[in-house]
Amino acid sequence: MKLYGVDIGYGFTKVAGVDRISRVMPSIVGSNEELSYRSDLGDRVKITPLILNGHSYLVGEAAKRFSRHRYRIFDSTWTESPYYLLLFVSALMAMRLEKSTNEPAAVVTGLPVSHYTQERVKQIQDLLGQADKVRTLSGEPSVKVEKVKVIP
Repeated sequence: MKLYGVDIGYGFTKVAGVDRISRVMPSIVGSNEELSYRSDLGDRVKITPLILNGHSYLVGEAAKRFSRHRYRIFDSTWTESPYYLLLFVSALMAMRLEKSTNEPAAVVTGLPVSHYTQERVKQIQDLLGQADKVRTLSGEPSVKVEKVKVIP
């Protein structure tokens, strides 16, 4: 089992793993209208649409550059939104080196001290425990998360 740390901030999402290079991406989720954005990109922005509840989304830099509708929430309800889950999954996907590697993960994440309550911790653990509901375009689950620890 791999261990990762994920910090989903209002501005940026950060992720680090024991044996991986850490990554930073904008905390932006956007709709994926399946435009022809591939033709002018080259290899500079990796576009990996994610599917949740039948809707397709772009996350991070791809959402910032190519989504018509971008979603950001700047209050305590952020951690209850599906966009929080999409940022979490996208961060973990950025840590995978090989597509065939879908090893279960244990994740440590945090909350601002002012928002940290046992009820809120349970809500986040329940939401992030649904990571297997986020799919890639091929229909496969994007990541496997077995344990989530929330700290202040």
